[in-house]
Order: sequence, then C-alpha cells, then structure tokens
Amino acid sequence: MQSKGLEDLVQSETYGEQGWALVNFCGQYYEKAKDCFEEALKANPDDPEWNTGLATVVYRLEEYRSKRRPYVKYVSFQLLERAVKLNPKDSVSKALFALKLQEFKKQEEAMKYIKDALELTPDLPYVLRYVGKFYRRAGMFEEAIAVLKKAVSITPTSGFLHHQLGLCYRQMLKQRNRTGRGDKSGQDTQKIKDLMEKAIFHFEMVLEVKKSFLHAHFDLADMYVTSNQSKKAEETYKKATELTTITEYEKQQAHLEYGTFLENCKKSEDEAVDQYKEGLRIQQNEYRQQCETSLRRIASQKLKRNPSDVSGLALLLFISKENQDYDPSNEEY
Repeated sequence: MQSKGLEDLVQSETYGEQGWALVNFCGQYYEKAKDCFEEALKANPDDPEWNTGLATVVYRLEEYRSKRRPYVKYVSFQLLERAVKLNPKDSVSKALFALKLQEFKKQEEAMKYIKDALELTPDLPYVLRYVGKFYRRAGMFEEAIAVLKKAVSITPTSGFLHHQLGLCYRQMLKQRNRTGRGDKSGQDTQKIKDLMEKAIFHFEMVLEVKKSFLHAHFDLADMYVTSNQSKKAEETYKKATELTTITEYEKQQAHLEYGTFLENCKKSEDEAVDQYKEGLRIQQNEYRQQCETSLRRIASQKLKRNPSDVSGLALLLFISKENQDYDPSNEEY
C-alpha cells in the first residue's frame, strides 16, 4: 500500500510537470494541459501547484472560448478561489482571481486581490500584464499605462503587453470623443493625434513580435480606419485572412471583419460578398450566421431594386447550397 501511494505521488508529479510544460508551450495544448493537471490532482487533490495550474489553464480556455460562447466563463472562478486559498503567496492566481471578480462586478474585492498580487511580486511582468488589464477594464487608464510600461521595460517583446497598451490608448481616444471633450482647439487636436499614434504604434509592435495575433490585426486595422489610412487598413485585414496558424473559427471571423470593412468603408460590395462567401463556407456557428445575414441583406437589396437581378438570385442559391452541405454539429471547440 505504501509503495502504491508513493507510485501515485510520483505519477502525480509527472502529470503536473507535463501540465505546466504544455501551458507554457502554446494555446493549442491547453486542453491536454488541463487533462494533465486533473490527473495530477487525483493522487494529491490539495497540492497547491497543481491546483494553481488547473485554475490557470481553465481560465485561459474560458477566455478563448468565451469569445464564441459568453456563458463559458464560470468554472475557473471556483478553481481560482480554491487555488488562492491553497497557495496564498501565488501572485498570478490572485491577479487572475481579481479579473474574475471584476467580471462579476465585485470591484472592491477584486481590487484587494490586485493590490495583494502587486505587493507579492511588484516586478513580475506576468503579474503586471494582468494588473494592467484589470486597470484598463476598470477605466483606470493612467494606472494601467504606468503598470504596462513598467512591464514592457522588462519584457519589451511581449505582444500581450503592447496589445494592452494599444487598447488603453484606443479606449482613451474613444472616451474622449464620446464625452465630447474635443473642443477642436489646437491642443485638443494634438492630444487626439497623440492617442491615435500611440495606439497604432503599440498595435504595430504586437504584429512585429507576434504575427499570428489575430485580434491585433483587427485592432490595428480599426485604428488605421480611424486615422483615415484606409489602404493600410485593407492590407491589415487581408493579412488577417491569410494567416495560416489560426483556427477555422478565427479564419471565419477574419473573413467577416474584412468583408464588413470592404462593404462599409471601401464601399466595394462585390469584394465584400467574396469575403462573406468564404466565411459561409467554413462550418462554424456564430460568425457563419453573421456572414449569411450579410449575404442575405445584400441579396435582398439587389432584388428590391430589381426582382430579376441575377446576382441577387445567385447569392440566395449559393446560401441555400452551402446550408445543405453545412453540418451544424461540426464544431471545432
């Protein structure tokens, strides 16, 4: 029995270490990492490190999945709460738990955990990135920028950090426009220009260090549109659709975003239709439906102008054919 118990602990250690290796490798291995931590915890359910590992990887999985399914956000809350209790000196768990509390509108309690995390490891970039994200989501832009700049000074090639900084400057710009602070004075015009340039700089930096960061493509293209650089915006959207390291779901989103730009900004309906069609050909749900909606709207507009419009009728036939071939149960999650 004693030998069996020791064997289980050794196996638990092996699974746990493998879990961390997979977490640190790349996102496509998160599911396998989750399985490893769950196996590690079978023999040692109260191990602080394996509980922290499981909570961390489930949090990351939820962040990815929630972009598609907003209701997939709750499992990591309990796991992080447990990890924080078992491992009170782990600053990363506290920062992630704070972000979850923030999602549940528990700002005061969340702030306590953020401060604890900063006190434990004030110079750890991995913690500073989440603290910066927390401040940004709370609308505390100056605090977020200060923390993120500190982290960037330590790890200047972190795409995540540059992305968060870009989001800060973009949100500050949008907030300024929304509240009507722009008095069109020279000083205000310069401030707006500075915010645009800083947002663009950091989004461009993201793609320099991590070309596969899909959402950074969208954010950069959005800023190019805002700053009247439509040609650069189109080039950026096009690059997003050509990425080879993204999932089918993400590729579908890229076609939808590019199509929306072509239709609304470039006013090129035919090119937009081509992108929406590419999105519809991919067997996924959410963005596939949006591509179909856009195609039906364009077809309807054509047929409203001319009930015999060949291109409008062809679009409806295309949608019908794709839907016959489409298997809604085929979801790559």
